[in-house]
Amino acid sequence: MFETPPDERARRSGGRWLTASLVLVLGLLLVAVVGLSTGGAQQGLVVLVGILAVLAVSAWLSPLRPGRHTEIGDTALTRPEVVVLWRPGCAYSARLKRDTARHGVRVKWVNIWRDSEAAAICRRLNGGSEETPTVVVVDREMPQPTVIPATVSGVTAANEELAEHRSIAPPTHSRRVA
Repeated sequence: MFETPPDERARRSGGRWLTASLVLVLGLLLVAVVGLSTGGAQQGLVVLVGILAVLAVSAWLSPLRPGRHTEIGDTALTRPEVVVLWRPGCAYSARLKRDTARHGVRVKWVNIWRDSEAAAICRRLNGGSEETPTVVVVDREMPQPTVIPATVSGVTAANEELAEHRSIAPPTHSRRVA
């Protein structure tokens, strides 16, 4: 589909770690200051809870955060599919994941920070921005994905429409035996 030039990938990869790194360093610094100002038996507990909280937030913001991920090239191989382009640390993507799981909505998840082709598609669809979640219907027969609303109702409606189109079978001609 689309390929991100290697120089663009190298330039953008540093920014993906910046937020997680800043949260980690500043958070640990804050924990150290608060820990030193807290006296007595509480000091160890405050430091431990603070470190765990900082590590949890940094892991959530990390580009390597595990989660559902499918390569964009592995989508829509046999039929059109609803695909969500997401990235770690995006609260809107996290909410859409939670809501689609709660409602049992089928969707493929593509982490744009793990898939350079998906990141290029996301930027192209969003005017150069890696705005997520970007929900699209990927169809191998179409030159460009179709963008749909990034809501549970938007994803559900797209899935229903795709199911309706799949259920319409082309007419078959059968011979009558007389």
